[in-house]
Amino acid sequence: MGKKRILSGIQATGNLTLGNYLGAINNWKKMQEDYECHYMIADLHTLTVRNDPENLKTNTLNLLALYIASRNRP
Repeated sequence: MGKKRILSGIQATGNLTLGNYLGAINNWKKMQEDYECHYMIADLHTLTVRNDPENLKTNTLNLLALYIASRNRP
């Protein structure tokens, strides 16, 4: 039997905060040893509130860059 799977994501509504790091991103690295983890940017979830399309695109790409920069390296 393989590892259990986890899907976790962050909304692309603004800049990352210390709360995002402590509440999610920091825990993601720890979970990778015990779970098959999949992470996402929930950009469509942000459509529940009014957002400027260009800001949403910029925020999504900035989050993606931070995800890549903070990924676990062997």
